Amino acid sequence: MKNLLLTGFTPFLNHSTNPTEELIRNFEIDSNTLNITKWIFPVEYEEVKRQVPVLLEEISPDYIINLGYASDRFAITPEIAALNYIDSESPDNKGIIIRNSKIVDSAPNAYFTHFNWSRFINLLKDNNIPSKTSSDAGTYLCNYTSFLFQDCIHQMQLDTKQGFVHIPKMDIKVLNKALHLLIQSLEA
Repeated sequence: MKNLLLTGFTPFLNHSTNPTEELIRNFEIDSNTLNITKWIFPVEYEEVKRQVPVLLEEISPDYIINLGYASDRFAITPEIAALNYIDSESPDNKGIIIRNSKIVDSAPNAYFTHFNWSRFINLLKDNNIPSKTSSDAGTYLCNYTSFLFQDCIHQMQLDTKQGFVHIPKMDIKVLNKALHLLIQSLEA
């Protein structure tokens, strides 16, 4: 059996809930090929930085799917790249603001996803779920998390495939269906 790490986040900024947390906590799937570990990150730079390498060591995932909430989007958007850049006027949940900085000084400017999102996008469109790829995960904690996973995978020389998917405000049943389709695309 292969290991899948599925992550989301706690509420942040002015959002009283985070749909990634609700989706992951309530997500269930019967899989004969994947052992799924669910994890919810606090929206805190220091905690994410501390937890990422620990999760990689303890779980040894074959796949990582990070989910993030994008309240300004209207489609599910798998991300193509994680940038080695952070620049946000918005604080994390500890009040920390990081502006115009590299995430890891010695790392490349970007890492590209390990997934070809085409199959997933096609499955979503076949099920009338709005979706499109996005170039990158932005410059806040979503991108920070994705980049740290990619960099740790690289530094630890792991054969782990990682990808980040932003979800919009959407009916939880539709999001649950989309997540099932994503898992299905991994198992194919």
